[in-house]
Amino acid sequence: MPGYAIQQQNEQLISLLSARFRLLDNPAHAWGDVFSMYKSLPGLVSFWSCSSTGLAPTDVTGLFDDSGKGLNLGANSVPMIGINESGLLGYIAFDGTDDYFFRTDAAAADISGAESVVETAYRGMTIGAWVYFSGGLGPAQQIIGKDGLGANRSYILYKSSSDLFTWLVTGNGTTVIEAAHTTPVTTGQWYFVACRFIASTEIRIWVDSADSVVNTISVPASIFNSTAQLSIAARSVTPDIFLNGRLSLLWMTKTALPEASIRTLYNFTAPLFGHTL
Repeated sequence: MPGYAIQQQNEQLISLLSARFRLLDNPAHAWGDVFSMYKSLPGLVSFWSCSSTGLAPTDVTGLFDDSGKGLNLGANSVPMIGINESGLLGYIAFDGTDDYFFRTDAAAADISGAESVVETAYRGMTIGAWVYFSGGLGPAQQIIGKDGLGANRSYILYKSSSDLFTWLVTGNGTTVIEAAHTTPVTTGQWYFVACRFIASTEIRIWVDSADSVVNTISVPASIFNSTAQLSIAARSVTPDIFLNGRLSLLWMTKTALPEASIRTLYNFTAPLFGHTL
């Protein structure tokens, strides 16, 4: 219209700016979103916030599943509760010697069979956590897995002896495939790590905001249902590969989450761990 300036709304710019105002450098906003985000993940198997152990003040008997699905784990030795640098979120600290959580073989921690309740495009598994290494770089350190060694293996997310986050799965209990991230970790900082299995298609691993690493060779149609214990911060069958560090916001789904979901989890929780986007 003559004499009037018409301002056109830039939807893309609004989306970018609103995301930045909402997410970046704001631990309080992130804190408010954490539990609702994780507990609503599609196909959630378990969410361990790692903010507490046991029930009584001095009880260290277990790690409790905050999703409400009941995948609780028993404790070996005394993993310690701490509070991260934001002052808003807890973590569990492991001494690298004998601290870990474990649960006798449970169907909830298996993924084979979930195909019947998940649409084809999303069949698989996704695991993630925030991880901090206090020391002991060089030797392997487990984050989470069902790995009985021999012919009784399922999956494991761990730090390799090359100090690389590594995701390993097997379709028959013996023959393994893996995807390892390319940047070695160091001590004294928090890392966001997530790994995904897509049936017959790929395994993939993400660290922080870096590009993911993928392996598409000989990917099985499902992950073998071993009878191994589900264990966190060590491979409980021996036990060995103890974690010398901290864990927070550990989760598992029986779905292959889209990359957008994984990036969103990182973006929304990064301010709680000192990451600036």
